[in-house]
Amino acid sequence: MPNDEQRIYWDTCVYLSYISGTLDRLPVIQQILANARQNKAILTSIVSMVEVAYAAHEKNPGPLDPQVEKAMDQLWADDSVTEIVELNHDVAGMARDLMRRATATQRKLKPLDAIQLASAQWMRAREFHTYDRELLRQEFDKDIGCKVCEPYVVALRLPNI
Repeated sequence: MPNDEQRIYWDTCVYLSYISGTLDRLPVIQQILANARQNKAILTSIVSMVEVAYAAHEKNPGPLDPQVEKAMDQLWADDSVTEIVELNHDVAGMARDLMRRATATQRKLKPLDAIQLASAQWMRAREFHTYDRELLRQEFDKDIGCKVCEPYVVALRLPNI
């Protein structure tokens, strides 16, 4: 298991971007996934499995793409990359506390977002990756004890020869 310094937490929208093949996000997401295969460093809540129900192009009424469902099943089945965080009594209590603190400081926090943030806090993630502009704007970093940011990769510089 990776140490706390390696662990990142992915909000549902990161998985949705991956499943939907969001072109401007896909290279970063794929690089993080490739890096994570070596140390199972991505965390997410069990609720992500529910929230990732369909790709962006499937939101309109009509037939669903069986390849999307297959991709989702493969994503969750690959436990070499992602550690699923169960929703338990402690996480639920932390989520409730986050929602109360958000209200007290005139911020808004939806229940499923609170569960995601609390799960990252409970697992002591180093970073919480999201594309959710509202979560990014409201600065929950101090509330959960880790950086809340968009997914990114640090490009390694090659040595000069």
